[in-house]
Amino acid sequence: MSERPQLLYILAPSYSGSTLLTYLLAQHDAIATIGELKATRMGDIDAYRCSCGALIRECEFWSRLTQRAREEGLDFSLDEFGTVYGNGTGLVNKVVRALVRGPVFETARSALLTLLPDSMTRVRAVTQHNLTLSKIVCDLQGGSIFLDGSKDSARLLHYQRSGQWDIKVIYLQRDGRGVTNSYVKHDGIDYDGAIDYWRKAVAELQRMRQRLDDDRVYDLLYEDLCREPEQKLAEICRWLGIDELDHAATFSAESQHVLGNSMRLNNVTEIRFDEAWRKKLTPQNLRDFEERAGALNRSLGYEAA
Repeated sequence: MSERPQLLYILAPSYSGSTLLTYLLAQHDAIATIGELKATRMGDIDAYRCSCGALIRECEFWSRLTQRAREEGLDFSLDEFGTVYGNGTGLVNKVVRALVRGPVFETARSALLTLLPDSMTRVRAVTQHNLTLSKIVCDLQGGSIFLDGSKDSARLLHYQRSGQWDIKVIYLQRDGRGVTNSYVKHDGIDYDGAIDYWRKAVAELQRMRQRLDDDRVYDLLYEDLCREPEQKLAEICRWLGIDELDHAATFSAESQHVLGNSMRLNNVTEIRFDEAWRKKLTPQNLRDFEERAGALNRSLGYEAA
């Protein structure tokens, strides 16, 4: 029996540093990645730029990837990657992509998919599509470990259940005050809504974390990565069984082909520790956060402001 391909998955809330972590790890010759394999929220694809700076339709790497995907028989295009689980409306699609919940819900999810063979076939087809695409990226980039920075737990759950990959997970967390500040800034929600959203996101990720064996998970705080990048990246490399990185604290986005947030186009070549929340959040914001989410934040290792 052939060895299963290696998958490194970043499990994290949004705005927690996954794009930064992806850039840092993508420097390693053993790691291949395009950032978020789920490839959602790309907007106008004709105007979308790869991290190398080229329009994605004009990028040589993405042209080769598209050609190889079609040669492998994948229904793939830059307009529709075909990598999303439950991409549609209706109850079944909602169940497929639903957040990871407790054992009762997960048992019901499995039972429903088993009772609906067409849906299970679709899930397996999407998994195989993701697997084939990840192998193509590894082949094109010369890496042996595929890094998916998609972050969400439902996607990881489908990967895990398929048994197709040898999976390791970086469980990345950031101070909730920083994440909620980013929700307000980027997603246009008020601060009360941001606190609720973060609490739900962390609860979901913790449920997924509990499903994973401890030796398959590397727990990482965004702040530790920014303060001690060489140490943290060396630990990750040893955990993965690969050589340590040289010049770990710097990177070149232009030499990579990564999907993700606008950081990919900012010409950033070194770590910029973002603690803007310390100036942006009002005293009332901080009191509200402490009252409703302070205990959860402290459980992650953060002190009250």
